[in-house]
Amino acid sequence: MQLFLNRRLRTRLDLLRPDLGRKVFDKQVEQKFRHDKVSKKREFSIGEQVLVQNFRGEPRWLEGTVVEETGPVSYKVLVEDQLWKRHVDQMHKKHAYFMDRTADLSVPLQAMRSIKTTLTSSQQHIRARKPLHENRS
Repeated sequence: MQLFLNRRLRTRLDLLRPDLGRKVFDKQVEQKFRHDKVSKKREFSIGEQVLVQNFRGEPRWLEGTVVEETGPVSYKVLVEDQLWKRHVDQMHKKHAYFMDRTADLSVPLQAMRSIKTTLTSSQQHIRARKPLHENRS
């Protein structure tokens, strides 16, 4: 009979076994509901001023203007006369508070990078005895 209908026939014994497909589906629906409840919709409008992640060095974030929406989660952004394509994960809305905070932090960070650290004699002794990265075979 199985060959004739090209599928396995259901019997009363099948009712004793749990339906794993249904259980997986229910868990997925529950997980999506919890995710949608806390997730934020990230959208940008054309002409909006944003901060985009800079992969070319410092500073890490640059100001830009949204020019075009290229997909549901990707945009083209005009940054310093160049057109960059960025995912929403690589973009932030430009807020005055955020800009003030990053401007204040840039000077101390540059000063900290220029300072050379010196180790105390005990730190030098510890570093000489323990290599930072040991090869484990």
